[in-house]
Amino acid sequence: RLLGLQGHGQAAREEFERAAATGVWDGAGAQYKPAQDVDDLLIGRARLELLFGRADKLVPELEAAIRQARQDQRLHRALKLRLLRAAAFLRVPDVARAVDESLSVLQEAGQEGFWRLLLDEGPIAGPV
Repeated sequence: RLLGLQGHGQAAREEFERAAATGVWDGAGAQYKPAQDVDDLLIGRARLELLFGRADKLVPELEAAIRQARQDQRLHRALKLRLLRAAAFLRVPDVARAVDESLSVLQEAGQEGFWRLLLDEGPIAGPV
């Protein structure tokens, strides 16, 4: 994540591939860990694609993950995924959908006190 935020696309992808290949995440889906709400392979890959790749590929996968998070009543995760989906809309570009989703996420995150969820994404959350 830090390599991506620093603009080191190739190094970020290499580090992500190492993390994904080690099997660290095997079986993680069967368990619930609070850290998985904001960091897992899907979210890591989404961050890479938003910064250095093709955001249009992300939308269907993020939508499925959002539905699952809502079904599992994992509000924090659903908000993080929706923020990433809004960023994907912005980069496609579908500015109207990006603005609508961003405003909705901002409102819900504010009501829940989840400001860090937004701040931690840095430039992914929108242009400065």
